[in-house]
Amino acid sequence: IFKSVAAKALLDDKSFETVSPTMNRIAVTVNQKEYIVGPEAYELDKTVEMADDFVATEAYLALIKGAIYYSMKALSTPFDTIEALAVGLPNSNFVRDKQILKDVLLTTHTIPVPSKFSHLMGPTIDVKIEKILTLPQPLGSQTAYLMQQQIYETKNQTNLVIDIGFNTLDWLSIKTVSIDSSHSGSINAGVSQVLQALSSYISKLHGIERLEFYDTQKAYLDGFFIYKGKILLEKRPETGI
Repeated sequence: IFKSVAAKALLDDKSFETVSPTMNRIAVTVNQKEYIVGPEAYELDKTVEMADDFVATEAYLALIKGAIYYSMKALSTPFDTIEALAVGLPNSNFVRDKQILKDVLLTTHTIPVPSKFSHLMGPTIDVKIEKILTLPQPLGSQTAYLMQQQIYETKNQTNLVIDIGFNTLDWLSIKTVSIDSSHSGSINAGVSQVLQALSSYISKLHGIERLEFYDTQKAYLDGFFIYKGKILLEKRPETGI
């Protein structure tokens, strides 16, 4: 799991795993451009992609390629075929973007080979995605929860799943495995709006011209914000916020 950050690579960034094995990030190629993705990619670029058509961007494809690379690394097994790949979309864009995902993903992708296998297989491997399963993101959230709880049957149950994402807040009514569209929906009210409000508050309070999303999110998670060596925002002990 890593942040949805795809940083454009500099000329000397091309193979982080080779140049510095301690850096947890990897270079991938999209349309002959190099992007850096992975858990530490945010150190190069703290910009968060906010495009409404995100799945059609080069950054999205770079993140998919990074996910495939990290899957190989986690499994300790390079592979050249993905028989079925499950991907999620917000409720609001589900119908519109479902075909875009097929157009973008159902092809062969060149993926970096983890360093422990590169001496046997070379620096890259072509991976073909044969089928994609596109799901509303809240349905993926419910599936993950049920698997964690080892619940394998939901007969005669109606569940309301509320999924607070980065850009949208989605809700989905699910009866057994069927979606009740009449009680499902989506609004632009995700975590990004909270961070924007917090960033604006800190900026106005302390006269700071601009805060990056990453800095605001880090302040929220850490409970304090340091600017030019001074702590500007701290959690109140009595409330924790």
